Amino acid sequence: MWGSPPRIFFVEGGQDSGLSHGAPMALCWKARNGRNCMKAARINRFGGPEVITIDEIPDPVPAPDQVLIDVHASAVNPADWKGREGFYKDAAWYVLPHIPGRDFSGVIRAVGAAVEGFDVGEEVFGVTDQGQEGAYATTLVMNPTIIANKPRNLSHAESAAICLGTLTAMVSLEGTAKLKKGETVLIHGGAGGVGAMAVQLARRIGAHVIATARASNADYVRSLGAERVIDYQSEDIATIGPVCDVVFDMVGGQDQRKLCSVLKPGGRLAWISRGPKDFKAPDHVTVLRPDVKRGRQHLDRIAALAEAGEIKPPAITTLPLEKAAEAQEMLKHRKVPGKIVLTML
Repeated sequence: MWGSPPRIFFVEGGQDSGLSHGAPMALCWKARNGRNCMKAARINRFGGPEVITIDEIPDPVPAPDQVLIDVHASAVNPADWKGREGFYKDAAWYVLPHIPGRDFSGVIRAVGAAVEGFDVGEEVFGVTDQGQEGAYATTLVMNPTIIANKPRNLSHAESAAICLGTLTAMVSLEGTAKLKKGETVLIHGGAGGVGAMAVQLARRIGAHVIATARASNADYVRSLGAERVIDYQSEDIATIGPVCDVVFDMVGGQDQRKLCSVLKPGGRLAWISRGPKDFKAPDHVTVLRPDVKRGRQHLDRIAALAEAGEIKPPAITTLPLEKAAEAQEMLKHRKVPGKIVLTML
């Protein structure tokens, strides 16, 4: 055990770890558990799940204003498999070999000399900054302004599972769509990681919630607070008519045309999955794209809601890091409801 939080000393002769987040690298810094290398799932070229390899690479070394985290759990998101297939190939930040993963939970191993407010051994959760990834690894360097103490009543897997999904739903419904008590909202994709949190948050606001989901997930979505669940595989969404004030779309594609038809005049369509390139909303619909900013303020609020029992984690499927490729395929093909989480320890 350390008597006090270790501070970071730098050495010359750095080497690239393949991390995409641009963290400063140096010779492996030896941690209190004696480990100086980490395990990571890396994308070495664009393609199918076979391009993911499990590699041992040097631990990242945090800068004076960063923290080093032993990751216990990392959530799997659609951006992970989309990135693997080349969706971000033209983005300057997506450099191969690439470690995916955005939301995580773990334990602080070391803090930089300039960091205040966090100590070694604290359990934290968070989301990598926009344009940065790297959570499919046993070790991660983070900016302390975008992590927070994890909910005390949740496991690391549960904390990772609620992190980005709740943040996205919170910003989208409250900040972007400005959903109000008494309004009706359609959550398109209610059984997913974001959708499950959106249903709960919408109910907490006092809105009437309609959600779409597969028939096999209908009871699960109702248990989250949806008053009505539409089976998108067998029912036409448009048949409910213009009864909604807000639509929150996590599916995208051609469905966005139909989603406009369920909105009242002046209705708001907030989306996080893109519709057709030629999509143009009718004049009576306001289309909104949420800007999901990271920050400790939101994370602290998420933790408080979880500890108060006002939100609960989505359904969780856990797999070890070594099965990252399988996890991405399960998510892509919607094999399970809720969230898939990779466990490290």
